[in-house]
Amino acid sequence: EAIWRATIQPIYAASCARCHGPGQQSPDLSTYAGWNTNRPSLDARVVQRLGSPMPPDNSITDAQRMTIGRWLMMR
Repeated sequence: EAIWRATIQPIYAASCARCHGPGQQSPDLSTYAGWNTNRPSLDARVVQRLGSPMPPDNSITDAQRMTIGRWLMMR
């Protein structure tokens, strides 16, 4: 969880929080548990940009996408 806080939470705060926070669009990605539960969807939609890619405004960089991908592969 510490790695999530240091690497993923800042990306979430800048690019995902406006839509995927508590009480907003599903899924709620404001917590480690939210990211952990949604790993397959996050990989497909954020990292691989499949289906309906997120974020829709493409507000994260390729480097941030790679960071998210590396975190998603960790267990």
